[in-house]
Amino acid sequence: MQVYMHLPTTDDKKRIVITEDGEFKAIQEWILETDGTSLMRVLSEKDVDPVRTTTNDIVEIFSVIFMCYFIMHLVCHSLIICI
Repeated sequence: MQVYMHLPTTDDKKRIVITEDGEFKAIQEWILETDGTSLMRVLSEKDVDPVRTTTNDIVEIFSVIFMCYFIMHLVCHSLIICI
């Protein structure tokens, strides 16, 4: 897997915020782009914002969703048994 970390130079990859004056402003933030993904590993990093993390690997998306569902199911099931 190759990893590229850079500041975006085009507005389509910059973060857009609304200023106090009600105007839109494009802000440069560091972007981590990869060839290949390890979504679960990326999401587990403390400095990664999971809300703004994206991937186009549909298989990886389903595996992460399934893993989260499975963990929640185990936790909820164990709580029901304990009660």
